[in-house]
Parts: sequence; C-alpha cells; structure tokens
Amino acid sequence: MPVINSILITGNKLINVNDIKTALLLKTGEDLREEFLKKAETAVLNIYRKKGFPEAKVKVKAKSDKSPYRVNLHVFIEEGRPLIIKTIFAPGEIKSIIKISEDRIFDTELMDKDILRIKKHYKELGYLKPVVGPYEFRDGELLIPFSPGPRLEITFRGNTVIGAKELLKELPFMEDEEVTDKLVEDATNIIKRLYWQKGYNHVVVAGGIETTDDLIKIAFFVFEGKKVILKDIKFEGITIPAKNIETIIPLQREQPFDESLIDSSAESIISFYNGLGYLDSEIKETRKDFPGDIDELTVTFAVHEGIQTKIEKINITGAPAVGIDKIMKAVRLKESAPYNALEIEDARYRILSLYNHLGYADTRVEAETATENGRALIIFRINEGRPSTIGKLIIRGNKKTKDKIIKREFDINEGDPYDHEKLLRAKQQLYRLGLFSEVTVETLAVAGGEAANTKDIFVTVKEGNAGAVDVGLGYGDYEGFRGFLDLSYRNLGGYNRQAGFRTELNSLEKRYILSFKEPWFFNKPQLPLNLSLTSENKRSVNIDTRET
Repeated sequence: MPVINSILITGNKLINVNDIKTALLLKTGEDLREEFLKKAETAVLNIYRKKGFPEAKVKVKAKSDKSPYRVNLHVFIEEGRPLIIKTIFAPGEIKSIIKISEDRIFDTELMDKDILRIKKHYKELGYLKPVVGPYEFRDGELLIPFSPGPRLEITFRGNTVIGAKELLKELPFMEDEEVTDKLVEDATNIIKRLYWQKGYNHVVVAGGIETTDDLIKIAFFVFEGKKVILKDIKFEGITIPAKNIETIIPLQREQPFDESLIDSSAESIISFYNGLGYLDSEIKETRKDFPGDIDELTVTFAVHEGIQTKIEKINITGAPAVGIDKIMKAVRLKESAPYNALEIEDARYRILSLYNHLGYADTRVEAETATENGRALIIFRINEGRPSTIGKLIIRGNKKTKDKIIKREFDINEGDPYDHEKLLRAKQQLYRLGLFSEVTVETLAVAGGEAANTKDIFVTVKEGNAGAVDVGLGYGDYEGFRGFLDLSYRNLGGYNRQAGFRTELNSLEKRYILSFKEPWFFNKPQLPLNLSLTSENKRSVNIDTRET
C-alpha cells in the first residue's frame, strides 16, 4: 500500500489551504487507498459548498513518486463564482449581533455561527427558547426570521446558605428550553441535593409556575432547617470488622451529612462483600436516627451477609501445548479462596497474555463458573489455535530516520514466536526516542502454504520536528543582564544521534557548550556515548566596590 509523500493544492484563491487540508482527511506519511480519493474530493467540495461556492469543481489525483511505495497527491480546484449577499432582511435587534454582512460571500458556516451567537445572547438575557431561522438565500437576498420567545424569570426565597447565582447554574430549564411541572419537580430535587451536600438534611423546597404570553415566572421557596452533622456510623449483622467497611464508603463521621451518599454507600458495601465471596449479601435496612439534638445524626446499615462462596475446584481444558502447570501459575487463583468475579476475569486475561507471549496470537479463553451452597467450580476453556511466528518487519513513513534505527527498537527477528506485548513495548520505545509524532504497529497474516501462521509487521511512523531552539533572558543584581541560547538536533544523519550548542552569557561570564550523544555506542542499547566540549570565560566582581 503506497504512502503519501506530499500534497499539492492548486487553483484555490479565496479558500485557505489549511481549511482544504483539514477537509481532505489525507495526510503526508499515511497510507493511501484508492477509495479514499473520491471521499477526499467529496469532502473538499462540501467545504466549498458551505463557504458559498456552488459551482466549485475538485479533482484529486495520485502520482507515483521516485521513491518506491510513495505517491504525491495533487488537488486541482476550480472555485467558480461565489454567492454574494446583496441585502440582509432581519430584525434590527439581531443585526448588531451577526458578523455576516452585505457585499460578502454567503458563508453558511459563518451563518450557522451567527445563529448560535444570537441564541446565546438572548439566553443570557433570560429568554427560554429564542428561534432563529430557518434562513433563506435567494438571488442575493438573505432572509433571517427571528423570535425571542418568552422570557424566563426565576426567583428564590428563604435561601441564605446557597446563593441564587449558584442555584441557577444547576437548574435544567435553559438547557431543556421548556418549563413543565416535571422539570420544576426535578429542579426542587436538584436544590435539595445541593443542600444535602452541605449537611442540611431537613431542607424543604417547593416551586410554583406563573405564565403569561411573553413571561414565565418560577418561584422557589426554601426552608433550610438546621445543619446536620454525622456523629456515628453503625453496622448490624456483620462478621467483618466495622472499620474495614467504613473505609470504603463515602460517608464520614463528624462531617456534614449528605443524604445523597446513602445509596452510594450501600452500593459500596455490597461490592465489598461480593469481592469477599458473599454473593447474596444485601442491605436489609438503612436507619437514620437523631439520638439527641436534631442537628446530630447516626446512620445504621443493617447488613445480611449470606453464605460466603469459596473456590472449590479450578479446571483447565484444551491446553496441551502450554501445559496445566504453566497456566495455573498464570491464573494465581487458589482453591478455598473467596470467590471474586473480577479476579476470575483478571485470570482469564493473564492466560491470554501467557499464550500471546508464547506466540499464540489467536488463542481464545472462556471462563465458566458454577456456584452452589457456598462452593464454586471454575472452568477455563482454552482454544489454543496454532502458534504464530514473526515474518517480515516493514517500515513506512520515515523520510529522514534510517530503517535500522526503527528496527533495532523491536528486538525481534524473522521466525521468532509472535509476541504482542513485545510489539507494544517497541511502540512505546519508538515514542520515547522523540523522533516521531505518530507510530502505528499493524500485523498482516501471510496467506497460504506453510507460512499461513506467519505475521508480517507493518510499522508506520510520522516524523516530528527533530530540531529545537530555546532562548532565555533575565537580570540579576550581581551579574546584570543574562541570557542563554540553546540549539539542539536529535536525528543527525537519520541515526538518532543528538548534537547541541548552548551559550550562556552575562556581564561576568561567557560559556559555550558543544554536545554530542550516540544512544547505541558500538551498537549496544545500554551503552550511550556522551561527549561535550565547554569553553568558559569568567570575571569576578567586588561586591563592595563593584570593581572587576
């Protein structure tokens, strides 16, 4: 599959090149498929249609480059005549908001942004559902219908703990663009939850609606009550230490009591018990008691633990090539241990990882569980498939970097067992080199014959900017003005060799540093060579006399 070497765009006069390239969806360094050319033409045409060029024509052609497996794209454009706005018919109050104007090209993208701008402006003024459009454009005349709709007025009474501005931000009316009895009920519940989060468990909220043709009034009445502190958390029916359970729930002693955390605390307790093998555990009751003052609360969770389910037997089927012992080591589950569904799923992934490491890329593993009277039988059914081997390592997209620099990061050879984890590590190492902005690693099975289980590895890279310039300026009482200039390049000759020049200057000191780094000295990965040459010229200053 050829790689795009360059993209040339000609014929565009009024549309920016970057806008066209963004629409094109094709980038240098990427694979080119023949069917993408038509899609690219359509995408560019759509941009021209939106920007007011209905007569535009676009043709995208691919031409082979001198380098093998590379093509150059040429985008030919005929813009045609644009649509020009002669007159805008719109209410005066929105003309000052829109940016589209007469004697300009009719850009539908700009028009759509103007519509959003108008709606946002009127919503900020309190209008519930301003209606703009649908607009019409015909023979140079642009018609923009507009109706602001009813204005929404929301008031709060009795709120001292939470301000009106904070409450308004949480209400759903502007987002839903309507006012109904159901939404008012939802809004009262939202206000209650906000108060619960601050510990006002006794809060009461009521809302009412008053409607006229152009105004909707909603009034919320809030009775805040006293702030409630959670003094104690108790658990009934448990055999596990209470402190262990208390650490996993969001409720906390001596903190404002949040009613909304009751359900999530109950869910956390059940999840905790399930993880310990108590599959039938449940919260029978949650009680809230005020033993003394009305502003101090005790919460009690009545827990039914049920029977603890433990692993009685682990069976492995369908694993003749790897062997039961190796798989059991990977599973890490023990008989008589508490049953935990998450740990069983983790064990399944560890089996897959073991097989992938040994070259079995197509292995399938299913975990089956049967539980009865506190006993669990776990069966891992394995379909090993055939082991795969590494075929050819094919590098694409590199213009400056040598193939060998990329290949040496993979630590694989043709004929090695296929190891997906090794490929992932190699991909991470390529990113760490700092030479590439994008790295993709794909596999392709070799078709037919004895090589049917051989997988070729396709590595596609996109090179980033290998050079860097850093500049700094400053001032100090002792040395006066100071500054530095740092130039570096990390891919000399395409071999990932790094060179740099740094100069540091002030009124007392001049320093020049040349540096060089070879990451693989003598082609050894753990043997980098670092060289530097430094030149310094220093003077000292007497702090009292300021003499040098």
